[in-house]
Amino acid sequence: MAMNNENLSPQALRTKQDFKKAFTELINEKGYSHVTVTDIVQRAAKLSNDIFITIERIEEKQWSIYLQA
Repeated sequence: MAMNNENLSPQALRTKQDFKKAFTELINEKGYSHVTVTDIVQRAAKLSNDIFITIERIEEKQWSIYLQA
């Protein structure tokens, strides 16, 4: 059963995209037969964490600018 992306929250859609990107990158790096589920989950988690860190830094800068005003 295919899931329709229209029914996904933005966070779920982002997670799905992270898993697809991780899977594709790992296949290109290691080859299909050498990719494990653990590899995919770890890579996807890193992708999500990078996004979170970026957003966190932007929010810190916005608060910093707000507090200086």
